[in-house]
Amino acid sequence: MCDVAQFSFSFSYDLAVLFELNIGAIRCLNTSDFHSINNNFTPVVDDHTPQTDY
Repeated sequence: MCDVAQFSFSFSYDLAVLFELNIGAIRCLNTSDFHSINNNFTPVVDDHTPQTDY
């Protein structure tokens, strides 16, 4: 089920998710799939810290 409210919430959550969100909204992914993408996409941005520089 496509919930506009949930999409709007993620929209304000992170700009990076916006791109995935837009595609997800078109495909009307289920809540489980949406969480899977968000959970997999969030760590990438959060773990973007350059370890080599450290």
